[in-house]
Amino acid sequence: MENAKRETLAAMFFRILEVEPSLRIKEGIENVIRSIPETHRDERDAKSVRSFLSGIGNNFRRRAVLNPVWLGAEPNGIHFHFYLVNAQAGWLRRLLEQTKLVGKGISHFVLYGIWDSLIILSGDKSEADELMKKIQGTTYHDLTPFSAVSVPLFHRYKKRMLEERLDSYGPQVINALVDDYDREEFQSQKEELENKGIILGPIWVSDSLPISRVTAYVGINLRAGSHALSGSEVMENLFGNDILRTCIVNLFEIERGYPFHYFVKLVCNDLDELDQATDAISFARIGRVGLDGNTFVVASGKDELPVYNLGREIGIIPSVDLGYFEDLATREVSELGTSAVTAFNRMEGATQLIVLRSLSELRIRQEYGPWDNEREDCIRTAILAFARACIEHGPKVSISHMTGPVSQIATSVEGFLKRAFRLTAEAVYGRDYSKAQKELQLPTKDFRKLSLGKVAEALSRVKKHKDFGFLWVTLDDDWLDRLKNFADLRNVWVHNGIPNTYTSERVIDEARRILVEGIDLLRWIAEIIQALKYDPPSGERQSVLNDLPEKPQGRPSGIFISYSSKNKDIAERIANGLNALNYVVWYDAWAIGPGDSIIQKINEGLAENDILLILLSPDSVSSEWVKRELDTALTHQLSGQNVTVIPILIEKCAIPATLTAIRYIEMTEDFQKGFVELLGSLARK
Repeated sequence: MENAKRETLAAMFFRILEVEPSLRIKEGIENVIRSIPETHRDERDAKSVRSFLSGIGNNFRRRAVLNPVWLGAEPNGIHFHFYLVNAQAGWLRRLLEQTKLVGKGISHFVLYGIWDSLIILSGDKSEADELMKKIQGTTYHDLTPFSAVSVPLFHRYKKRMLEERLDSYGPQVINALVDDYDREEFQSQKEELENKGIILGPIWVSDSLPISRVTAYVGINLRAGSHALSGSEVMENLFGNDILRTCIVNLFEIERGYPFHYFVKLVCNDLDELDQATDAISFARIGRVGLDGNTFVVASGKDELPVYNLGREIGIIPSVDLGYFEDLATREVSELGTSAVTAFNRMEGATQLIVLRSLSELRIRQEYGPWDNEREDCIRTAILAFARACIEHGPKVSISHMTGPVSQIATSVEGFLKRAFRLTAEAVYGRDYSKAQKELQLPTKDFRKLSLGKVAEALSRVKKHKDFGFLWVTLDDDWLDRLKNFADLRNVWVHNGIPNTYTSERVIDEARRILVEGIDLLRWIAEIIQALKYDPPSGERQSVLNDLPEKPQGRPSGIFISYSSKNKDIAERIANGLNALNYVVWYDAWAIGPGDSIIQKINEGLAENDILLILLSPDSVSSEWVKRELDTALTHQLSGQNVTVIPILIEKCAIPATLTAIRYIEMTEDFQKGFVELLGSLARK
C-alpha cells in the first residue's frame, strides 16, 4: 500500500473515531471501508485496509472526559486557567523541568504566531495563583493570563448540567477511568458516573498518532452587541458550519471577555482544513454580531485531560543553578572589583542568571572573531561597560545606564565601517574621492563626515554598481539589511527613543542584542576588508556567483535538517513550523520508518534536497552524524548539486571551521525572531 494512501486512511480512521467516540475499533474500520468509493476498492483491497487499520488501532485507547460543570462545582472548584507567554526558545521546557508542572490536568504547548507558549491548568484558584508566581519568577517577555467562566463544549461534548451530587466514589475510581475508559473492574461505576453527569463520555487518544494533523487555538472576540449572547448561542452558530462542526474540540467562554470572549481548540487534518475553519469563524455572524479571530498554531506539546483534584502541588522552582557560568562569573565580576562582587552577590538568582547569560554570549562572540588589537579593545571595553552597568544597578538598571555600552559598540562599528568603505572606494577609484562621490551619490567626498546610516545606504549602492562585482557576495543583502537596522536602532538609543517603561530585564536584553549585533557587524566588516585584498587585473573583476554551479533542471527545492538527537525538541519545532508553511522538509523522524536503512535514507535525503539546515550546539558539533551530513552536502555542492548550507546556532558553541565563512542564524535566546529570519533567508533562496 502506498504511503500517501496509508496516511489518508489513517487520517480518515482517526477522524471517524474522534467524531463518534462510542464506536469500537472494528466499527470504525468498517466505516472507513464503506467510505471508500466502490470504483476504488475490491475485496483484496478491503482486506489489506482492514489489516493496516487494525494494526494502527492497537495504538488507540479511550479515556473518560470529566464534566467541567462538575469539576467547577464545590467542593472541587476546578476551573480552566490559561497563560499565554512570550519568551526565549526553550523557556517552556525549562519551566516544566524546574517545576512539577508535568502532573495530570496541566497542558502545555509551543506555538507559532504572536505568542510562543500556552499553558492550560485545570485547577483551583490557589493552584492558578501559585502557577502565576512560578511563571513570573522566570525570565519571559510578555504574559497574558485569563480564565474560563464556562465551557459550552468540551472534547466535542456539549455542556451538560448535573443530575445530582455524587460523592460515593473517590478520586481513585474517577481518575482510573480518565486514564482508561474501558477498564474492566470499574464498568459498573462508570455507568453510574455517566448517568449522574460526572463523566460526559469517552474520547479516543493515541500516544503515537500515525498521521500529521494540525492543532490550533483561536481567540474569538465578538463585536458590538455581544453582551446579549450566551455561550450556547455562539456554539450553535459555529456548529452550523460543516467544517467547524468537525474541527471544534473545545469552546471556553472567557471570564470578563479578556483578552478574548471565547477560546476555541481546533483539530484539523491539514492546513487547508485549518484555513477553512478559521475563515468560517471570521465570516460567521450571529444576528448583527460579527466575530474576530486570532489563531495560534500548535508546534508541539502535550494535552492533558483534567482529573479529580488530588491536592496536586505545583513545585517550587529550585534555586538557580549557575553551573558552567561559575567560572565566567568569577572572571568577569572579579575583574570589576570587590564592590562589583558584593553587588552581584546581592542580586536575585534570576537576575544573576540573565546577566551571566548575556555576558556568556558576548564573550563567545568576542572569542570567535578575526580581531586585530584595535577591534579587540573596542569590543572588550563595550562588554566591560555593559557588565558594570548590569552589576552596579542590578534590578534598577535603566535605559540611561545602558546608553554608554550601546554608544561604544555603535561608535566602533561606525569607525571601522567608514574605514572599510574608504578602502572599498579606493579599490576602484583610487584617491579620486570626487569621482567616488559622484558615482556613489554621496553627500560629501569626505568619508569621515558620513553618518552610519549614510554609509549603509552607500554600500547598498555599491552592491548594485557594476564596478564592484568582486564584492557582490561579501555585500550580502542580509548583512546590508542588518547594518541599516543597526543604524536605526543606534539612533533610537542615542536619541532617547527607548520607552522608559521597560523592565530592567528587558533593558539588559535589548542592550545585549545590540552589542551582539555590533560584534557580528564588526566581523562582517573584517570580511569586507579581507575581500578587498583580492585585486585581479582591471576588466577581469566579476561576481564569484558566476562560478557557482547551477541547480539541475527539474530538481525540486527541499530542506534537510541535520541535528544531534539531544536537540530533537528544537529540531522538531523547526520542522513543524516549516512544514506548516508548506515547505518540503526532510526530517529523520518522519522520513525513516521501521526497517529502513538509516544510512541509505540519509544519503537519499541529502541527494534530494538543496537546502541543508545545520543546528549548531555543543552536542551537534561533536556528532559524527552531523559532520558526515555536512561533508556530504559540501561534496554535492562542489559536484554541481548547488546545496545551500544555513547554520542555525541553537546553543552557544564553537562554530566549525567549515562554517566560519557562512553567516549563521541566531536562535539561542529568541526562537521566534530566529525562525522569522530563517523564513526570510529561505524566501530569498
